[in-house]
Amino acid sequence: MKKKLTQIILSVIVSIMPFYSLSGQVIIPLPSQIVSAPGFFYFSGTTKIGSDESTRIPSYLQTYLKQRQTALNANGNANEIIFTLSNQGLSEGYELKISPNKIHVTGNDEKGLFYGIQSLIQFLQHQPLSNGSISIPCQTITDQPRFGYRGIMLDAGRYFQPVSYIKELLDMMATYKFNTFHWHLTEDQGWRVEIEKYPKLMSKSAWRSETVIGHHNQKPRVYDGEKHGGYYTKADIREIVAYASERNITVIPEIEMPGHATAAIAAYPELGCTGKTLEVPTDWGVKEDVYCPSEATFTFLEDVLTEIIPLFPSPYIHIGGDECPKKQWKESALAQSVMKREGLKDEDALQSYFIKRMEAFLKTKGKKLIGWDEILEGGLAPDATVMSWRGIKGGIEAAHLGHDVIMSPNTFCYFDYYQTDAPGEPLAIGGKLTVEKVYSFDPIPDELPAETHKHILGGQGNIWTEYISTLPKLRYMAYTRMLALSEVLWTPVAKKEFLPFAVRLNKHIDYWKTKNIEFANHLFEIKPTLTTKEIGLEVALTPFVPWGEIRYTLDGTEPKSTSAVYTNPLLLTKKTVVKTQSFVQNQAKGHPISIDFLPHKGLQAKILSKTTPSKTYKGAGERGLINGISGSKTQFNDGEWQGVTPGEPFSMKLSWTEKQSIKGIQFHAFNDPESWIYLPSEATIYTSQDGTTFSKACETKITENKDTKTLAVDIPCKITSQFIEIKTPAMGTIPVNRPGAGNQAWLFLDEIRVY
Repeated sequence: MKKKLTQIILSVIVSIMPFYSLSGQVIIPLPSQIVSAPGFFYFSGTTKIGSDESTRIPSYLQTYLKQRQTALNANGNANEIIFTLSNQGLSEGYELKISPNKIHVTGNDEKGLFYGIQSLIQFLQHQPLSNGSISIPCQTITDQPRFGYRGIMLDAGRYFQPVSYIKELLDMMATYKFNTFHWHLTEDQGWRVEIEKYPKLMSKSAWRSETVIGHHNQKPRVYDGEKHGGYYTKADIREIVAYASERNITVIPEIEMPGHATAAIAAYPELGCTGKTLEVPTDWGVKEDVYCPSEATFTFLEDVLTEIIPLFPSPYIHIGGDECPKKQWKESALAQSVMKREGLKDEDALQSYFIKRMEAFLKTKGKKLIGWDEILEGGLAPDATVMSWRGIKGGIEAAHLGHDVIMSPNTFCYFDYYQTDAPGEPLAIGGKLTVEKVYSFDPIPDELPAETHKHILGGQGNIWTEYISTLPKLRYMAYTRMLALSEVLWTPVAKKEFLPFAVRLNKHIDYWKTKNIEFANHLFEIKPTLTTKEIGLEVALTPFVPWGEIRYTLDGTEPKSTSAVYTNPLLLTKKTVVKTQSFVQNQAKGHPISIDFLPHKGLQAKILSKTTPSKTYKGAGERGLINGISGSKTQFNDGEWQGVTPGEPFSMKLSWTEKQSIKGIQFHAFNDPESWIYLPSEATIYTSQDGTTFSKACETKITENKDTKTLAVDIPCKITSQFIEIKTPAMGTIPVNRPGAGNQAWLFLDEIRVY
């Protein structure tokens, strides 16, 4: 009875969690220390706001506080808010002391005072009104950031982002205590910064004739026929830098080199290796055109940086350095002559030479160089800071070498990925990155020795914009995950806990909705766990957060408030469509999900052996290829598809307790050459009498199919056997003129149905 009562109490608590906030728990990112005290401070129209003579409060913050007061009761208590600088403690730290008669915000420095005020503003935004005033629970908050670099990158190269968009993003960054704006200003598809010495960069490089519609991988491609482009004048840049500075945000510009340079080469062909006349690309993907390592190229880039540097007080300049194709360098007599002259063994070393020259130039201007982790290839520039995006490996390597690192792995920090598998999501580049996974990120890897931790400056979220062309889309894709990352970079690890964060996040999402700023809210999604049983498939449904209840149907109809309530795992033994959705107080929340189960003989099979999938793309586990569930038709990393490590053949051996009458096998293969994923050339079925010696029974050849992302491969094969093996050969090398040329192709497989 006592256990049941406890379960009821817990159920009530979690059902009201979205609408309840403990003392101090409204703030994102969560402060380092909160000590509660009795009573409330009531902020009203009569509250005095002041500061000591040495304290500078940004004018826009003073304006906000006064505007907030005007809407409140003018007959409140005589209390005050005081701001003070202590000039003690760690930079960016603050204390927020709230008592019934006074709120005292003390900053260790002006940055700390700024963040203390931001925490106070969050109280004013999210605490309830009481008799014409805002009640703030008494407490003392002592706070400071975990990392000194807390960044957000915006790609303005793919789509020009108006100044107004950037200002809103900077406001959001300030609210949630980010302090670095990485501004990606040049790309293959557009040059976005005014350079007076090279006017064609504005007239030619800043514009493309049209833009691909839909996903870049869809064939045939369709274009919108509309000219797109724009660039930031030097006045625009000064305005943005000043706006950011007032919000304690440093702006770091990125000028891409030596790759991602097609737009610039389109204006000045002599910068490239081929001399061909180019157009600014109208679709996405990595382009082959690169800056050729000529003296004319270095002069151009130095001239560009000479105009850029005075606009940005930042100590850093980002030079890109990622995804640099080497094909044109291999074919260029000039590039090869530079390699010979400088004693460079290969094109990776040539890229290193290129980066080192640019670092040496930046040093003469008093600037430090940041580059993506590809700048490690061929040897790292002496004092370069590495931004690790291809996972964390590059960051670990750089830290071991004694270089500073900013962790920005795509697996945790790419906000252009899908946020859920739910239907109806806006078009994204691919992948999936939930807010929970962002929150689980730790910029300091476990395998990094303690003595190298000092080299991890912090982390950064990246907003790539191939599929983000409007402000509402930018908000939807970035803002929710930004809040999770803010807590990753600010809050002590020991204080982090996802469920309490989700409670606060839900309050913030609801608040911004009242301001007509739409955040993505996937907190009410349902996560299915599928387990193969001897007689079918067990489906366990877990709410993303434990609020409300899960309702479901088994007849393909949409769940309603009167549908069955999920309490225990469902056992499916026949063809079934499960549909399920979260409900809170009888209101549908989140997205409904659908699970189409199609049983086949493979479900009852024992796996004798199976090729180990890639560590990065494990799919749905050991039995994921024979669980009765098909993966996404558009996303290869949806949790179902399994990737075979390039260069390895695939094999799976199955056995049953007795001989099976089999008509054939069907499996699904992913087909996405843009992502280096190809169809296998053939597939073969083998049989065995003893489970040890196998002989070929049937095979089928597979031809390239450019019109579909996935292909169902049928191998008709009438056999009676207790043991079978399915095999495909190792994938070959990606051919020239294809993305990833020269590398081993990937093979991705999904449901293998034995019928």
